[in-house]
Amino acid sequence: MINAAFRLPDTSMKVLYDVILDTKSQVTPEEMADTIRWREDSHGIAPLSSLSSVEAEGTAAVGGYGGEVDMPPLVTGIQPSSVAGFPLRLSHAEVYIGEGAGARTALVGDAAHTVHPLAGQGLNMGLADVQALTKCIENAVQHGADIGSRTALLPYPRARYFENHKLLSATDKLHKLYGTTFPPVVWARSAGLEVINELESVKSVLMMNAGSSPSSNAGQGGEASSLWDVAAAGVEGVSRAVHSAEAVARGVGNLGMALIQNALRK
Repeated sequence: MINAAFRLPDTSMKVLYDVILDTKSQVTPEEMADTIRWREDSHGIAPLSSLSSVEAEGTAAVGGYGGEVDMPPLVTGIQPSSVAGFPLRLSHAEVYIGEGAGARTALVGDAAHTVHPLAGQGLNMGLADVQALTKCIENAVQHGADIGSRTALLPYPRARYFENHKLLSATDKLHKLYGTTFPPVVWARSAGLEVINELESVKSVLMMNAGSSPSSNAGQGGEASSLWDVAAAGVEGVSRAVHSAEAVARGVGNLGMALIQNALRK
């Protein structure tokens, strides 16, 4: 199936998946190989060509690079207990640049930090890492310094470590917050989102920290302007926040009364 997945179109692979998942029919490896061979033949794949994923009896595997079309070598077996899974969770390297025997090394992207893809910020953090590291290398080249030295690379972790840690921590907390079905927590997070939705200043700050603000390329003037816009929006959002706070207060009161009534009934 692994070899076939490299060679057959998606429509044929769906048929093969259905054959495997069909609990009523017990398919033997030989029958599955015949099915794959038939599917390949229907797509014009010759049995002994480099495109074929099924070895003919008494012949060696012919798949591999340099054939009719470049294809990965045929998988002939899977080592037992070699299949592994990696949990989607928070991890953050202690350092971004190497020391001692690991000098002249810099970690970026997923090599430096991983997080649950709940907020979709992994790519943004990786691109920001590359941008900061590129600036360090450019600065070293302009001054004739060694681009792999610790002195040249040190501004990179100083610029990115704390910024990444903030976003990693926030995303991890969101994952834990949305991973529970405890009713009071579900109500509280829904009410919190309603309040944030009414605060334009808070939403603007969150969007800027998430990398969606266009002011990052506008220079200091653009950044100052955006901060003033955020401040102005904050003043405007205070009145709306008051109404939201009143709604939340009423919700808390109603929830408290409901809990008391349930306790009295018991």
